Formats: sequence, C-alpha cells, structure tokens
Amino acid sequence: PHMASAVWVQQAILDGISNKVLTHPIFTGYWPEGGPVQTVQLRDQSINQKVAKYASENPTMYATIDLKDASDLVSWRLVCFLLKGTILLKDLYAVRATHCELPDKRVIPLGMHAPMGSAVCFPIMALCLWSLCTAAGWLVDHEYARYRPTSKSLWGENKPFVFGDDIIIPIRHYNAVKTTLEHAGLRLNANKTFYGLGGFRESCGHDYYRGHLITPTTLRRVDVSSLEGFVSMVSLHNRLAAEGQTIVSDAILELLLEENQSHDCA
Repeated sequence: PHMASAVWVQQAILDGISNKVLTHPIFTGYWPEGGPVQTVQLRDQSINQKVAKYASENPTMYATIDLKDASDLVSWRLVCFLLKGTILLKDLYAVRATHCELPDKRVIPLGMHAPMGSAVCFPIMALCLWSLCTAAGWLVDHEYARYRPTSKSLWGENKPFVFGDDIIIPIRHYNAVKTTLEHAGLRLNANKTFYGLGGFRESCGHDYYRGHLITPTTLRRVDVSSLEGFVSMVSLHNRLAAEGQTIVSDAILELLLEENQSHDCA
C-alpha cells in the first residue's frame, strides 16, 4: 500500500535508526559473561542466539520470549505513545500507509503501525518491544522508587536483548513484561516462550538445551519439480553437508542431479 517515494524514504529512516538511534549508549548492555554489546539488533541474530545458549546453561538467569503476529499487533497508537515529541515520529507519520484497499474495492483504515512490506516495520517493532520490556524491568527492580528513571539512570540497568519479536529478559522480569506486553495489545507465543528451570531456550531459530544446540533439521517441501521446491532442497543439502551429514546430503544431491537431467532431456 506504499507509494514508491515512501519506500525510498523508509529506507532512509531505517538507516537513521541503525546509525543514530541504536548507537545511543542507552541501548548498550553487557554479555552475561562480560563485554558491551548493542541490545537491539536489526541484522545480527548471533547476539540473541549466544545469550539463549547461555540462558539454557543457566536457566535461572534469562527467559526467551516469542510473540504471535507481532508486526500486525504493534499499533500506531502504541508507536505514538512511545515516540511522542520526537522527530522520528514525524518521519514515520510521513511514510505510513493509513488505509488499505481490499480486492472487493473496499477501503479500510489500518490500525497497525506498518505492514511487513515496510522498511520501518521491523526496527520500530524492535524499539517498541525493547522500550516496553525495559520499562517493566525497571519497575520490578525499583518497586519502591519515588522518581522516574532518566536516560542516564537506565544505562547501567539489565537490558532486554531484542531481535524483531525475539526477546530475552531476566527471569525476574518475566511476569511484569508479560503483563505489560499484553496490555499493549501484543500476544505471547506460549509454544515458543521459555522461562522454566528445564534448561531449554530458543531465540532467532536456534534451540538450546543445557548449552547444546539441538535445532532439528526440517524438510519443508518434498517436491523438486517446482523452482521453490528445488531451491528449498538445495538449501537443505547445503546445511546437511555443512553439518557433516554426508550420507543424507549425498542422497539429496543425487536426487537434485536426476531432476536437473530430466529437465535437460525434456
């Protein structure tokens, strides 16, 4: 639903968020085992994956949270509340799609901040989730405080680690964060949220149990006659070969070569 000019400006806003907003010291946190790190990531999933590994080894430390349909449920109202008075909010308003035309020609207003096709959907979602989790965590750690936190007072606090809708928070913040997110109109994915003492944690596609990577290899498509299926099978072959599972990867390679030769003959 976006004009071409809006798409270009969205990319500029994305660059500004990456290079200006997220480099602010307030977003700097520390690895569980030491060292500063940027706690909101837009491209590097390895930060969350490493913290999830540590959390699986130390299940009393961190919980991993995943949300349902987060990009659709981050409302424009929530964005306006969190970014009130900022230049960024004005920029987002200028490139936001406000209505959508359905196939039957009906035009409906959009309550969400931005659809998945927008370049600012992912970063604004991450910023909103980080802000909500940070606020909830601060209230837990300063239950009897008589003052509001300042920007600098948050620099030394325990920060959530956020990549898109994948969130990692201290265990003690879980109930407050859950309540805050739900009041903001978001929904936790119970099947992919882990905070118990069992030692399993998941974030950004990596499953860990007691520090061991146990992400299963899945076959999403079985047909190789279509282009999508062929590409999917090539990707599976490459992953299995990289993991040293040569028997299975060789069998897949043989299947791919046979399919390729049959198309050449045709």
